[in-house]
Amino acid sequence: MTRMINISSSYDEARSLFLTAAKQKGLEIQSHFLPDKLGANSEELSCDIAYPARPKHKTCLVLSSGVHGIEGYCGSALQIALLDSLLFDEISKHADIILVHAVNPHGFSHGSRVNEDNIDINRNFVNFNDKKRPCRTYSNYRSQAYPHNWQDTSPDDVLSILKQTQQDIGVEIMQRITTLGQYDYAQDLFYGGEKPTWSTRVWKRLVNTLVDDYKFVIHLDLHIGLGTEGDCQVTYTGNPNLTNKVALAQQWLGYDAVVVHGSKKSLSSNIGGVLGNYIDYFDTPSISVALEFGT
Repeated sequence: MTRMINISSSYDEARSLFLTAAKQKGLEIQSHFLPDKLGANSEELSCDIAYPARPKHKTCLVLSSGVHGIEGYCGSALQIALLDSLLFDEISKHADIILVHAVNPHGFSHGSRVNEDNIDINRNFVNFNDKKRPCRTYSNYRSQAYPHNWQDTSPDDVLSILKQTQQDIGVEIMQRITTLGQYDYAQDLFYGGEKPTWSTRVWKRLVNTLVDDYKFVIHLDLHIGLGTEGDCQVTYTGNPNLTNKVALAQQWLGYDAVVVHGSKKSLSSNIGGVLGNYIDYFDTPSISVALEFGT
């Protein structure tokens, strides 16, 4: 079987290979270092942005990796493969390519989906100025599906409770409730935090620059984990209520290819607070999608 991409053995190696490949293409590097935290091998942690020295086109293509930490291994390999390909040169004739490597470097290095504070970056792009009421649906689910005393509960007992919950409400409802994102239990899954994370602030600063420099922004966010091994689902990650943008994404990338999360065809539930939403706060025409590769 032919290997299409080369997966690095560590975050540190992936970062080194990415920086080398980007510099060989003549790209500038802007490195944002995560303060007060080190990687699994005591290395510095950085979100690195590779971009042309000056904008050449009115359109830019942004590829981001590692929003969900450990998924950055695949995302980084894809970014490096693009840099090493003739496709990069061909695309660059029509659009500026900007590569955002390791949005969540702590999760990347430490082998975690979440960041240094157990926050899912892709649930953190919400307006924290709005007073959020505790989600009663999640609280009720939590009391049913999670042990009341983890310390005295065996793994087999935990599995038994989850299986019973699945029989009671169904796996689809379980997925929808748990993956939507919650903001009340910092130790739980899909925790969205109580304020913007460092990664969120880095991404927002980048987008603020992009909407000033470009007339059209295409954003591809690289993910893995959902679907059949090797398959790729293209999921629209902007505001689904902006139907004109959804139609534009489908027009550019294929009417049958692009799905909206939460729809019948989507592998993902209807989630909020994803980084693809942020660009919708601006008037700049844009397309934001996630490429979800099954594993």
